[in-house]
Amino acid sequence: LIINISMASAEQAKHYIIKKLVFFFIVVLCAWSATKMPFFLAFDPESEEGKKVGLYATINLVEWIRSDGGYQGNKLSCPAISFFLIHIMIGITVLMLIAMTFIYPSWRRKYGYWTFSFGIALGVHTMPAALQHALWLPFGFTCLYVIVTSLLGFRTLRLYDRNPRTCERHLEIEHYVVAFGAWGAGFAEIFLGILPNLSKHGKTGKWPLAKFPGPSELFGDTLYDLMSEAFAL
Repeated sequence: LIINISMASAEQAKHYIIKKLVFFFIVVLCAWSATKMPFFLAFDPESEEGKKVGLYATINLVEWIRSDGGYQGNKLSCPAISFFLIHIMIGITVLMLIAMTFIYPSWRRKYGYWTFSFGIALGVHTMPAALQHALWLPFGFTCLYVIVTSLLGFRTLRLYDRNPRTCERHLEIEHYVVAFGAWGAGFAEIFLGILPNLSKHGKTGKWPLAKFPGPSELFGDTLYDLMSEAFAL
């Protein structure tokens, strides 16, 4: 009995730590993304600087770090408002809905349809831009599994009354999976952009120059290039 209690306590402690870590990273990513919003709103692609410099994914660091030639980071061809701003708003909505379920577990069922609806919207909205990236295959797969997991979440909610205990566990897992997918762009920004740039700056004392990729050779322009930024706003 003592061994069983100890094992249960250890499992509960492990589960508690995982929840706290997930909650922490959700809040940090949302706060980080929110700092980009005023810069994306102010970006004018038709301005002299906009045509000369282009759009940076990590636009906040570009504005904050001006020393040693200035931070540049990765450039993307997706529009500031039609893609990035809408992407941030949908992503923050999904992640904060999931974060609140760690405080109020009953919200997994209560607001599940909202969470998974925004999860589908995030995957669908991100897919065209993901297909423009050099790593379009893993990024496209991430969008797809967020959509599929959200659809499975709908199914779990529909079957909830038949087996509440099992469905509650499935809902928790589905929330974790959607959260992990929503972090995809954040992981890419850190490990493919910020950390390599920090490493190069540490070796040379200068920030590396960014290259503008232009439209994808495989998929061309996206829907967001055809959409008016004023309409998106």
